[in-house]
Amino acid sequence: MKKKTMAIILSAGFGTRLKTLTEKTPKPLLPINNHPMLFYTLKELEYFGVTDVCVNTHYLANQIEEFLKNHQNSHSTMKITWAFEEAPTGTAGGCKLFQDHIDLFDNVIVIYGDILSDINYGEMLDFHQKHRRLATMAIHHRQTSNSIVELDPHSFQVTNFYERPSADFLEAYRSTHPDGIWVNSAIYIFQKEFFQRVPQYKSLQNPMDLPKDFFGKLTEEGELFAYKIKATRYAIDSVEKYREAEKNFSLFRFHSQH
Repeated sequence: MKKKTMAIILSAGFGTRLKTLTEKTPKPLLPINNHPMLFYTLKELEYFGVTDVCVNTHYLANQIEEFLKNHQNSHSTMKITWAFEEAPTGTAGGCKLFQDHIDLFDNVIVIYGDILSDINYGEMLDFHQKHRRLATMAIHHRQTSNSIVELDPHSFQVTNFYERPSADFLEAYRSTHPDGIWVNSAIYIFQKEFFQRVPQYKSLQNPMDLPKDFFGKLTEEGELFAYKIKATRYAIDSVEKYREAEKNFSLFRFHSQH
């Protein structure tokens, strides 16, 4: 890593769509091939030289914090900081919890705690540093999603970003893009200066979301670029996706396990 880079793993969610699976286990700790999802994310970050990681917690926080303590004690090169949110403040608010930490670094990788991926963080960081903009969003191609990303095919600058558009808009858009669309992969890299745009944590009146509340403005300013991932990626946001990730675990090529 050419510049100082930290990571934030957002882990405060309830995981209600996973039904009984998350009644007694927080979503980031759901096991896949004998390890919690969070284990793979931490190991991959460490492999690419990211040894300072922050994690926000809320639902069943004690379990996540206990796991992080044990992981840190058995992996001496990684420094893990966690903070409990009395009430979830959204993806932007969850990052702002760690502003004092962010100030010490140049780049901040942000990952949702329910994302399981073998993405090459080193390559994505090189892409981010090459384009010298406030934010880089990982994207992947699929038939439908709750986001749409349009980008310049040559510069990779995001030209339009739609977060959770209406069902009618999505259906109309999909009908004119039969080969699929580019969508948000929920893995980002920010310059630390970006977080100056997020209100102080204690002054947040309502939850603030990175894509919904900030990516539109970044797009207008030409400050958001898109990195096309060449990786296996699952968002574990439903029972079906969880079972699918378990079934297809052999597709993952985790760098830390080779």
